[in-house]
Amino acid sequence: FTIDKTSGYWLRYHIQRALKLAIPVYWGWMGTPLPHKKKITVAVGTPIEPPAEVKLDAKGNPDPELVSKYHGMYVKALQEAFDKHKAAAGYKDRELELLQAPKRKKKGSGKPKKA
Repeated sequence: FTIDKTSGYWLRYHIQRALKLAIPVYWGWMGTPLPHKKKITVAVGTPIEPPAEVKLDAKGNPDPELVSKYHGMYVKALQEAFDKHKAAAGYKDRELELLQAPKRKKKGSGKPKKA
């Protein structure tokens, strides 16, 4: 997080610029770095056993089908753990939404460079 334009902002800003050193500002318990008390719910699901041996291709990557299989197992276990424990965490009316990361462009793709 950042502290923007507070009473000590400008003084802290100039000291940091002169010393080339970041000065953290703590907003924890009684101004210390100790965090405020907050209830945390930890849910542990069923472990997913990975295969004993994985064959890699020439580039050192595992078979994409194997990765997809274990990713599916992980997502299913994550959904089950969320559904089982969401009420205890205070989220009984919520649904877990998993987003897929955008595909990365391969190196060398795109517009050709001008000479």
